[in-house]
Amino acid sequence: MKGLILAAGKGTRLYPMTRMICKPLLPVYDKPLIYYPLSILLQAGITDIMVIIPEGEEETFSKLLGDGSAWGVHISYAVQKVPRGIADAFLVAEDFIKGDSVCLVLGALGIAGMWLAIFADVGVMVLAVLNATRALYTKDLAKKNVQ
Repeated sequence: MKGLILAAGKGTRLYPMTRMICKPLLPVYDKPLIYYPLSILLQAGITDIMVIIPEGEEETFSKLLGDGSAWGVHISYAVQKVPRGIADAFLVAEDFIKGDSVCLVLGALGIAGMWLAIFADVGVMVLAVLNATRALYTKDLAKKNVQ
């Protein structure tokens, strides 16, 4: 199974904070917001991950997450030029997915300790809500301070 993190939204409801920094990169507690959905994929044992990012943020995300080797995974990036939501994320990542099963986690949507994830397998989509309380203390992320 492959993992997708959709992190290409503009975060307009958080203006003016998100005028200077992309919403998934905002700090929440002691780490960037995007670490939480990343930890969900790590806990699920997913090691091939694509982060879908907004245009112009390639360097920022790459500096933060790198190629994923710090966590024993492979992270690649794809630019979503216009934020068109979840369905478009699958189109942006079409070459990455290549018919495999995939889990898409929203890069900045937290609902009282819950994360929204979409699993797609053989053309069937199932909506699932994952409890991310343990993700806040994921051993792999808590022990490594990637700079």
